[in-house]
Formats: sequence, structure tokens, C-alpha cells
Amino acid sequence: VAVLKYYYPSSPHKHLTYGIRGSRCQQSWVAALGLGHIGVPTPEPLVIAEWQLLGGLWLSKSFLPTAPASGIPLDTFVERNGPDHPLLEKIVRHLRDSFSRMSHHRAVHGDLKANNILVSETGDISFIDLDAVEFLLSPSALQG
Repeated sequence: VAVLKYYYPSSPHKHLTYGIRGSRCQQSWVAALGLGHIGVPTPEPLVIAEWQLLGGLWLSKSFLPTAPASGIPLDTFVERNGPDHPLLEKIVRHLRDSFSRMSHHRAVHGDLKANNILVSETGDISFIDLDAVEFLLSPSALQG
């Protein structure tokens, strides 16, 4: 079963901005592919469906289905199981590895909070809500 994220611009300004610059749905797609490429766990994006008007200048709505994201939010996991749960060390290792990879590749999750990290029954993690993820370029990367 896939997860379906629905994006609807909240104002006429956002309809136009997302139509011209690209939607949050597109940002999530790129972020999921990029994070997956560098080894940061996130649900695989399956397809983008967008409805645009006026030759693409007006974004009506977007949908992004992803592969299933199993687990519960990290904050819920800690609340239910406490700080001494045997899987907590594994979760911390996964978080440390993911943050290290993100730092190395200059990736920033602009909405990072405990409920945007899912924890599976086996202690694996997955980052969700990716529309604020950015890959920052270094000044040297911008030079020829």
C-alpha cells in the first residue's frame, strides 16, 4: 500500500509561485531521490501527479504517492517505550549515520522534528515530510 501526500497551494500567490518555480511536491520528489542516493532512508517516491492551468503558470494541486513508510514517529516511540528500550541504541546509530551523510552531502531537512522520523518495529528509521529539504552547494561547486 502506497502513501499519498496531497499538496494544495493555500493562496493565489502560492498557486502562481509553485506553478513558476516548482511545487512542494516536486521538491519532495527531488529530496527523496537525493536522500535515497546518498543512503539516507526515506520512502521511495513513485510518481508525481500535478494539475496545472494557464500553460503551467497556475498550479492547481499535486499528489505524490510513495512506497509504504512503516513505523511510528520517533517521539511516539520514545514516549511509549522510554529511554531504556533495547532498540534505542540502534536508532541512535541510524540517526548518527543519516545526519553524517546529510552533512557530508550538504543536505538540510528544513522541517526536522521527531514526528518527521519514523521508527519501525526493528529499529530502522525513515525520514518523511521532505518538501523543505535542500541540498546546499558550496561556493566551489558554483565555479566552472
